[in-house]
Amino acid sequence: MDLLDRWLRPLRTGVVTSTYPKAPPVLEPGVRGLPELDPERCTRESACVSACPTGAIVLSAESWSLDAGRCVFCGACARACPTDAIALGSAVTIAAVRPAGLLHVTPLPARADR
Repeated sequence: MDLLDRWLRPLRTGVVTSTYPKAPPVLEPGVRGLPELDPERCTRESACVSACPTGAIVLSAESWSLDAGRCVFCGACARACPTDAIALGSAVTIAAVRPAGLLHVTPLPARADR
């Protein structure tokens, strides 16, 4: 009977997978997403870079980059940021056709002291 139940269960329940990437996944409210940067609040102190355990964050003079393939959604970067410029968002994209599709780049405004 167990074998018959296993064969018939998919017919009773229907499709249980999502249509991702056509439609975004439905997530529970407590799910952590990828870190998002507020470029206006970023002081380029690079505390987030030092705090990231996987090296997913790269900070340059022009931009802040996050490699979503390396990010483990731990939130260490957000906790380390002295200006609260980083918050965990709702995006959870961790797969792409090409590795470059996992790179999220946020341009930083020009610094006034240069």
